Amino acid sequence: MGERNLKVTAERIEDCQMVLNVEIDPTSVERSMDKAYRRIVGKANIPGFRRGKAPRSMVERFFGRQTLLEEALEELVPSAYGEAIKQENIEPIAEPKLEVTQLDPVSFKATVPLRPTVELGAYHKIRVTPEIPVVTDEEIEEVLTKLRERKASSETVERPVRLGDQVVIDLESTVEGETFTNSGMPYMVDSGNPIPVPGFAEKLVGAEPGGTLDIDLEFPADHAEERLAGKSFHYKVTIQQVKERIVPEMTDELAHSLDPEINTVAELRERVAHDMKATAEFQARSKLESEVVEAATDSARLEFPPVLVEREIDSLIDEVLQRVSGPQKISLEQYLRFTGKSEDEFRSELSEIARRRVRTDLVLSEVAKAENITASDEEIEAEVKRLLGNSEGSEATEATEATETTETTETGKASEVDVKGIAAQPQVRASIGSMLVRKKTIERLVEIATSDGKSTPGEGSAPSSQAEGEVEGHPVEAATDETIARTEPTDDTPES
Repeated sequence: MGERNLKVTAERIEDCQMVLNVEIDPTSVERSMDKAYRRIVGKANIPGFRRGKAPRSMVERFFGRQTLLEEALEELVPSAYGEAIKQENIEPIAEPKLEVTQLDPVSFKATVPLRPTVELGAYHKIRVTPEIPVVTDEEIEEVLTKLRERKASSETVERPVRLGDQVVIDLESTVEGETFTNSGMPYMVDSGNPIPVPGFAEKLVGAEPGGTLDIDLEFPADHAEERLAGKSFHYKVTIQQVKERIVPEMTDELAHSLDPEINTVAELRERVAHDMKATAEFQARSKLESEVVEAATDSARLEFPPVLVEREIDSLIDEVLQRVSGPQKISLEQYLRFTGKSEDEFRSELSEIARRRVRTDLVLSEVAKAENITASDEEIEAEVKRLLGNSEGSEATEATEATETTETTETGKASEVDVKGIAAQPQVRASIGSMLVRKKTIERLVEIATSDGKSTPGEGSAPSSQAEGEVEGHPVEAATDETIARTEPTDDTPES
């Protein structure tokens, strides 16, 4: 087929998009309609003709010229779009939105997403004072108390119900005329227990074993579940049994039962204090990193196409479905039925989080380039080895999902040969490399933000540039290309 004669006008619009208005010459349209005719006649049953033998005029009369034209445009418009972007030297990052605007002459509009642009702010001037984590004696005692409560026993008592008791009840609930029953139901009478309704536990206090009481309660008007908000419930409760919880004193024996490696209460207290301090330090570090990254992101000027946000929403939906259902992932339709939300409502709820993620990814990628941050072969291999050794963790699965089989040693850790082989795979290199560059970039931002203000080599605000996503050194995909890559249609893209 010869070259088409396309009339193309291009206009750049906001959010890194280009609008192409394309008019296709009649000769190209006619050639495409002839191809469409051959496709249709080869599978259509037209009275009076053997399959594939009916002339085009008869096919047009039988199906209508409009049908033939629509069939032709299915192939013609995407093909003409490909020629138009080459003609205009446009490099899209994702599939365009195509819309036929006119049939005579055939014309269409293509809204094309382009690479984002990022102009960093003065991130080297960000200063944040790290929080010094402190663990108090009171906090340690709270943890020790909870450990004692884990070993609590219970004994049946013949007295009225108190807060802290465990009771066995027969429960009959009525809402909007419909009654539900639950016999022999164990229930913890803890203050603030929101199950089944806030205030229910407190209503049981003072009830005698064998006694029956009627409880009327109403869900708060601002309850998280709209189907329950403001609804009134009537409960008929029979107290079958009252059990008092007996919490043991902290002794060396109890400490040892909690952890066989610990022999005394002093050792347990020391272990608790150590773990709490480690947790507090981790939380302080996470908070510091979040503050620094947020400051760097807020100081930057960005422009990016909406498709990046839409694809990030797809990723978030996949994460939500995985989190709420575990290994046996429920479908989006099932989740929407369960929550009573529409898909548009669900996507709208996630849009701001998605937009923030996209902005953060783009800024971190640009900082990585400004600071010459790379991930070396050795670093990637070391990280692969670490993840493979952590067979209990989900990260190991993610890092090696591109590999069908992995030979391991008796200890369950991958051999050196395995590590090099896995790390050499493009998909693994891209994923691990991007993760390492991101981690090192955040560490660099924290280093800058907590420094004494003296400038260091590589530090500074980069000029406005196209966010190419590939850092210097070994070609490792950084956050930008990882974000952009999610815009490319794939078989595992969550349906929405």
